[in-house]
Amino acid sequence: MKPKVQNLIFDLDGTLLSWGHEPLPQTVTFLKELQKQGFKITFATGRSHILIRNTTQFIQPDLPVISSNGALIYDFAREKALHMTQLAPQSVVPIMRLLLQLEESFCIYTDKKVFGFEKPGIPCKRLRTTQSKIVEPDITQNNFTINPLTDASKFDFATQNITKILLITEDRGRISKITKHLDAIENISYVSSMTFALDIMHKDVNKAYGLKALEQQTGLDPQMTMVFGDGDNDVEIFNAVKYSVAMANGSDLAKQNATFISEFDNDHDGIYHFLQCFLKIE
Repeated sequence: MKPKVQNLIFDLDGTLLSWGHEPLPQTVTFLKELQKQGFKITFATGRSHILIRNTTQFIQPDLPVISSNGALIYDFAREKALHMTQLAPQSVVPIMRLLLQLEESFCIYTDKKVFGFEKPGIPCKRLRTTQSKIVEPDITQNNFTINPLTDASKFDFATQNITKILLITEDRGRISKITKHLDAIENISYVSSMTFALDIMHKDVNKAYGLKALEQQTGLDPQMTMVFGDGDNDVEIFNAVKYSVAMANGSDLAKQNATFISEFDNDHDGIYHFLQCFLKIE
């Protein structure tokens, strides 16, 4: 019997996006054809919704997207957040104190904007590259700002709906040390979604949590859903749906928890080749 799949959910970095940070043309063409045939497509990513918008210029999602690792469900069709779980102010205070002590670059994701912070006089290349990828209307609305690290101490977090704090470091060894400090802070969770980053969210938040919120908003059936991903932050959502696919370039943990592993990686149309075979579509 042919597997029944109606919904396709894609992680972005390392999965749908090539190392050039865009989806590959063959994969885009194929997914658009699937949309014409009735398949529903959306994304589940650690990115802020502001940083997803450029991908929607290639593939328009049929359903709201799961952003900030599940903390925010955003509907681009209506330009509004449908569900949000934010970090509590009492959790943000010690996190901010720790980050300022570390003097590492970081981003604060809110329901409206992304606030980046870097050392004065030492531009963070990853922050600058990410900011350069935003598109309208976020450029005109100044929805991604980069500020001196010293300004973070004056950030009025109590008036912001903070969905995620992203630590960016070039020293991978620091992450394990940082997590030991984070373990002492209540009501938070964290995951390393990329080798240079650490995502900090509310304790209940992960992509499976976001999927549950998406189910409640849209009626999506996880038993008719396939998820593609490559990172440790995809494990929970892999275990929440009928079918999951870890990319060939995926982490060991992602592969261990996936139903399938793609033959090709994100830079060689791994999604296209897997779905063409799985769905038996010429």
